[in-house]
Amino acid sequence: MDPTDLFRYYSDMDSVSQYRAAIPSWNLYGEQALFPDVLHSERIHDRAAGLDWRIDPHRHPLLHQFFLIEQGDTSLLAENQTYQPDPPCIISIPSGVVHGFDFASGTEGYVITIPMDNLTEVFSPSAVTAPAMSRLQIMPAGSDIIAACEKLHEEHRARGIVRSLHLRALATEIACLVARSIADTRQSGEARLDPRFEKLVALIDEHLQDNWQATQFADAINLSTRQLARLCVKETGTTVTHLLEAARMQEARRRLAYTRTTIANIAYELGFDDPSYFSRRFRKHFGQSPKQYRARIEIDEAIASTAD
Repeated sequence: MDPTDLFRYYSDMDSVSQYRAAIPSWNLYGEQALFPDVLHSERIHDRAAGLDWRIDPHRHPLLHQFFLIEQGDTSLLAENQTYQPDPPCIISIPSGVVHGFDFASGTEGYVITIPMDNLTEVFSPSAVTAPAMSRLQIMPAGSDIIAACEKLHEEHRARGIVRSLHLRALATEIACLVARSIADTRQSGEARLDPRFEKLVALIDEHLQDNWQATQFADAINLSTRQLARLCVKETGTTVTHLLEAARMQEARRRLAYTRTTIANIAYELGFDDPSYFSRRFRKHFGQSPKQYRARIEIDEAIASTAD
């Protein structure tokens, strides 16, 4: 939807920002505490039955969700559009997408909620799965996807050895099956992914520390900067600048989580001349400073090790 259309649609409000502020941003269905596990899985019945089979519109700033609908009528409201998918189907909802559900009584399926920090190889802007994971996706669920979701749910309920690692592997499998299904659809002639964008994603990953600008990426793909801008908007709905910064910020999160490199050095390594500016941009993306993020990761790791 064009931003001006959004403003007109909510013309009874003082501004679009007021509308956005009115949409709840939840960690997990309203809980505001730190995410309690490597991921979360539950049956739709267990969550929705106590809410009269309705989940009001909300969004998750740092979480990706998969809804597997095995049976039952479902109405999905996502970004001001209503969908009524036919089961069995899987719905992939990126972080930040406003969504709500009306389920028919007795609907069966699973809700899988994944902190993007815990699966950066899938959700990073430079990941090969990024184009599939960055958009709302609704598609038929084959037996392979259903089996993977069921296995993940079983593993989530268990407390066996290497549980966290196994959960990450199963979540990765589900994401890859979704991405592959999308790719198969595109190869059949529907909404085929532009190979120039695939090359751009690879180049961003390759030159993450080189501080390349849009002109350098455009030259490497034999496009003008204007053509590159249109390509990014078509494939991801965002600008080149945002895509580049998002990739650097995802890498910053990875280094904050998995290395003891100082915050200042991480900023310099990723092409930021001023660590203070880096910290401000990090807070803009994730709602917390790099120092706060690193402290949160340490707490999450302690929780995960206890669960294992």
